[in-house]
Amino acid sequence: MNEYSIWLVPAEPWLDKFRSIIRNIAKENNTFSFEPHITILVKNDEESKMVDVVQALAKKTNKPTVKFTDIGYEDTYFRAIYLRAQRQNILDINTMARKIAGMFADPQYMPHLSLLYGNLDGKTKETIIKNLGLKLSMEVVFDKLSLWRTGYDITVDKWKKVADISCQK
Repeated sequence: MNEYSIWLVPAEPWLDKFRSIIRNIAKENNTFSFEPHITILVKNDEESKMVDVVQALAKKTNKPTVKFTDIGYEDTYFRAIYLRAQRQNILDINTMARKIAGMFADPQYMPHLSLLYGNLDGKTKETIIKNLGLKLSMEVVFDKLSLWRTGYDITVDKWKKVADISCQK
């Protein structure tokens, strides 16, 4: 069994805008780039079972519009710098995904779109955020779910996309 992540992926033109921001920040800070997404679920399982989960979830998921209202950072690699997503509509998708995957609810789930992965000090992160100049209260449409082979056992640049499925509801 491997670790798989189900991501909610932004539609164009936001996909390209976020991709550009992520690549530029990663390059400037000598860290890995990654595809823009909101993680919906992470689970250790067989790939075929996770493909079934993401397909079932896509059939029950609309194309949500997500409002981002805050830029945050934490002292953790995968939340070095992120946009905090309005919680409710993403929480509904997370809850549905967890039910389909046979998992319990996660009260700690915090939907966000990471802009930077890495171990940087707080002052550096604050400078990066200031230089981004992002306008907050942006509303972004997300139109597909993506299944990735991820995990702490492999580096971000070795993560592998398994499937992309359009939200179908």
